[in-house]
Amino acid sequence: MPSYKNKWLLFERFKMALFEDELRDHDYTNGNSSTSKKYKSKTSPKKKRKIGIADTLSAANGQRYGSDFVFVSAFKHIQSEALKFMHKKLKLDNIQNEDIQWIITVPAIWSDRAKHKMTSWAIAAGLVSKKIRNQLKIVYEPDCASLAIQHQMRNRRKSKTHGLQLDDVKENDAGFMIGDQYVLLDVGGGTADICCHEIVGEFGVREVLAPSGGPWGSSLIDDEYAQLLQNIFSAAWMQKCRRLLPNVYVECIENFQRAKMFFFRNKRSNKWYNVGLPREFCEFLSEEIEALQDDEMQEIEDLVQRTKFAGFSSLLRFEDDVLSLDVSIWRAMFDAVIDRIILHVSNLLSDAKMRKCKYLVEGAAYFGLTANYIQSRILKKTYGIKASFTETKAKANGLSAQQIDANKIFIDYYHGYFVKNCFKVLGRKNSEIVQNQVVKYCCKRQPGCAMAKIAIICSDMECPKLVSDGQV
Repeated sequence: MPSYKNKWLLFERFKMALFEDELRDHDYTNGNSSTSKKYKSKTSPKKKRKIGIADTLSAANGQRYGSDFVFVSAFKHIQSEALKFMHKKLKLDNIQNEDIQWIITVPAIWSDRAKHKMTSWAIAAGLVSKKIRNQLKIVYEPDCASLAIQHQMRNRRKSKTHGLQLDDVKENDAGFMIGDQYVLLDVGGGTADICCHEIVGEFGVREVLAPSGGPWGSSLIDDEYAQLLQNIFSAAWMQKCRRLLPNVYVECIENFQRAKMFFFRNKRSNKWYNVGLPREFCEFLSEEIEALQDDEMQEIEDLVQRTKFAGFSSLLRFEDDVLSLDVSIWRAMFDAVIDRIILHVSNLLSDAKMRKCKYLVEGAAYFGLTANYIQSRILKKTYGIKASFTETKAKANGLSAQQIDANKIFIDYYHGYFVKNCFKVLGRKNSEIVQNQVVKYCCKRQPGCAMAKIAIICSDMECPKLVSDGQV
């Protein structure tokens, strides 16, 4: 990598730039190893903060670039590699763009706005044409995993029945039965996506609860380790290393990722688990320590030995470019992720709609070949349009007298007063929408009006009253 550091830019986990939500610091705080269940305060406040779609992305060296530039470049590379594969491996020549349908999987926690950006960037990259219907499908990752599980169960059932009638096969061998409910966890590098489905037929499910989850992928454990390095060597030094030696910083994280896998496979065998620190990183630290001119701080070992974790000392050691972590630190870093998933799933299972759930349990290509697999969905938001109501209808919709007075207008055509900026609900949050369902709402065109502009509005509220309760 050193030979490429001035030629290439490394963007890691840039897909998370499209994640936006209203988060609780208590549940989502990044990079704090002391947030595990064992040490975390039970009374810490849950402050909300808004996470918006990032307009720029930071490369490994700290330089920032537009998100559109990174995603469009990635799509162009993917298209190039796909065409090479079809030519070399599948012996398919003269493939045109319009001959290819692209299926892009996204986390279930992504918003409609994020999916729209993904579509626009795919078009900008030349991946698809907006003139070709369904050339691009954007589907939820847990839906793909759910479909793949059903394919695997069908194949297992076929291999076990060998011509027997379905009634002769045990329920466990037959797989899911109609009416069965399950919670599927799709935990990857960046996110944990969770779906709650009910079987309605072979290769057909309905959503019981809207897809949910959070930024609780395995990379969050890497963030915990990065925070630990800052606690040991200071945030200023780690930021300086990332800026001046981005390849060395990336190697630090990659070394931890390998150690992380070793710990996961052997977590009951040792008390200490090691992470190798790159030689260049150790040299960088030695130079920074020397510049301090502190008699009590002359070696890397001095920094490591004085570091406390969750108030405890003697949990870290350093020798021969190897950082050794006590098993309690490793468990705390993993718990920082796992505890959040357990809490979220527990909350889902406590919902009355999931009382029939029996199971806690690969496949984008399957999704493209299986029509209408998800036969009904649960809306995560309320959708509607901007409308003007009569005063009577506005009152019935829950608007206060003050809200009505602030938005009252006189419309000459109707010779009467109306209340503008009302939220006309077309689909309500937590309601069920079946596949291909069409919701109609008729609007009257006023004389002399040649064109009408209608904005679709969404809201996190179940019963929004005014346009200000949502966003376009």
